[in-house]
Order: sequence, then structure tokens, then C-alpha cells
Amino acid sequence: MTGQIEVQEFSTGPARRRRLRTAVTAIGLVLSATALLPLWGQDQAENPPQPSARSEFIVFPAVYRTPETRWAGGVAGQWSFFIGKSTPQTRPSSIQFSGYYTQNKQLIFIAKPEIYFGDESFITSGNLEISRYPGYFYGIGPDTPAASKEAYTPLQTILDEQALLRIVPGERFYLGLDFVYEHYSFRPFVTGGQLAGGDVLGSVGGTVSGIGPAIRWDTRDNIFYTHSGRFWQANFVFCGPWTGSSYTFQRAKVDLREFIPLFQKHTLAFQAEFWAVAGENVPFMDLPILGGDHLLRGYYKGRFRDKDLTLIQAEYRIPVWWRFDAVAFVGVGQVADSVAGLNFKSLHTAAGAGLRFRISRQGTMIRADIGWGKDGSAIYLTAGEAY
Repeated sequence: MTGQIEVQEFSTGPARRRRLRTAVTAIGLVLSATALLPLWGQDQAENPPQPSARSEFIVFPAVYRTPETRWAGGVAGQWSFFIGKSTPQTRPSSIQFSGYYTQNKQLIFIAKPEIYFGDESFITSGNLEISRYPGYFYGIGPDTPAASKEAYTPLQTILDEQALLRIVPGERFYLGLDFVYEHYSFRPFVTGGQLAGGDVLGSVGGTVSGIGPAIRWDTRDNIFYTHSGRFWQANFVFCGPWTGSSYTFQRAKVDLREFIPLFQKHTLAFQAEFWAVAGENVPFMDLPILGGDHLLRGYYKGRFRDKDLTLIQAEYRIPVWWRFDAVAFVGVGQVADSVAGLNFKSLHTAAGAGLRFRISRQGTMIRADIGWGKDGSAIYLTAGEAY
């Protein structure tokens, strides 16, 4: 279950460092115990998530607190189902959803459908987000200082929808179209900040819409709880007046994931991601970003942004007991204003560990991660694997 709400606390203060050390100690004990007692994994290996032809509906409440939101509460869930005849090998269609409201009167709603038709010969996959949510802008570039951050609150509607058709019989290899629609406006910016000055392209808001080709190769054994296979995807989107966009630019994104099965259901997972946008009219909200609960955990989401992004990360996933798993992860990434400008001598690095709990037969999970970057540490409580 991916794309759910990210509940993140980013901190470097002494008090929070003490709390992080306590949490890290607990996770370290889990990882150490797993290494010393690998037979624990047998209980989990005997009862892994199994393909099921039954529909499944899950809803769970969530309450949390962050400095940006104060107290927040809401629900998240997933509906898994099958269209037409299914076999044990048929992937379940799913609609993931979440909605939260905060003490600061912030609101966010996310829905992520992934629907399989005709024995997976046709796929529609998408993401809908409607939100009023705070964030921090640090500027544009690979080395923006932490002291440059300023608070801002975008009011946004985002729709990204793909339609993919199987082009190789018997193989999960697809070709299709990707349609993007985004509309942004902003609450008043901090007086004297970079955004308030009007010099940052896109700070006046507007609409981004575009369309382009998409290609996918997906051999994962389980889309929620992957033990083996690969997921390779590339999207190219063209935005301009002819698509109704306020801005004219092109965006390319390549996402390569490999999952290597090891002993007793241990898994080694890799991801390489490359983004690039071209054009002189790219709004800052559409620049590739590092940080957050998916791309380089340990940095605030949007800590670094620019026209080009390169990221490589790896995870070691360990079954512990029953429906509990543990992970350790590392990652490196960089952004720049051009591909030639990517400087691999000053990569941003991150590492961390976490726990997982599977809440469904299909393998849907809740995860808790602690990541460390050069700026400090971050805690993530969310649903679904990072990739």
C-alpha cells in the first residue's frame, strides 16, 4: 500500500535525539535478535501472504502529532477486489485511500486506484490528491542551506492517471499513456521570504496539465509485499498551452526496482530513480525533489529540488515473527540544474531502519522508519513500503 499519508517528524534537537536513540535501540534489538535467531523467520515463512480471489476491505484510524500540524486524525484503508474470472496468479485490483484533518485546519485526501482488466491485459493506475498542507521551501539547487527554509502552504489538486495495454502476450509488459493535471494556489507566504518576492517561478500558482507515453514491465510476485521480481517504469509527459497548462515544459521519469529473494523469505530490494524536466518555464512545485518517506528517508520532503534528480537506494527486509518484519536501508541521491551538473562527489546520503506489520491477507502493511541524513534525523509513520 503506497502513497498514503506521510507522518513525518524532522528534528536535530537534543530532546528529540534522545527519543530517537531510544527508538533506535529498540529497532537495533529486533535486528540483532533476528540475526542471532534466524529460525524466527520460519514462523513467518510458513504463513506468508497468499494470493486470494476474495475481495478485502480494510479501514484503520490514525492519530498523530507533528510540529506543522499539531494534533491530527483521520482514516486510511484499502479495498482489494477482482474483476471477472481470477486465478491464484491474478493480481488484485485495489483502491487505496486516506483522509486527515488537523488542529491547524489542514486537510488532505488521497485515493490511488490500480485496476486490472481482462486477465491483466489492460491496467488503469492513478493518484488523486486534494490537500491544504504545510511544507518547507529551502530554495532550488543541490546545496541549499538548512537555514534558508521558509514555511508555505499549498492548496492543491493533483491527478496522475495512466492507461496501459499489454503488448507482449503472456508477459506483464505494457505500453500506454500518462495524463497529468495539477492545480496550485498558495496561502500568503512568509514576508521577506524567497517565495513572497515573486522571483521563484510558479509561486503565483496556476495549472499544470500534460500527456505522454508510459511503459511498464512488472514481474513482482506480490504488489503489496514483494519478495521477488522487478518493476521497471518510464513516463514522459509534455505540458503546454495545447494541453491547457499554464506552464510549458517536458518531464521524464524512470523508476527501476529489483527484488532479490534470499533465504527464509529475506529480501534484498533495490531502486534506482531518475527524473528530468526540460524547459525554461518549470514551476518549482514540479521540480524533482529529494526527501520524504519514499525518496531518501532522513531528509525533509523537498529538502533539495532542481531540474534533474538521480537516486539509488537499497533495503534488506527481514521476517521476524508472525506478521512483523524489520528492515535496514541506505540511499544516495543528488539534484542539479542539468544532467551534466550532477556532482557525484557530493552526494546526499541517508541510512536507517524500521519495522513493518502486515494488516491483510494480501500483504498490505503499516511501517515505521527512522532515517538519518546529513541534516539530522526523521521519523516516518505511514502505510506501504517505500518502494
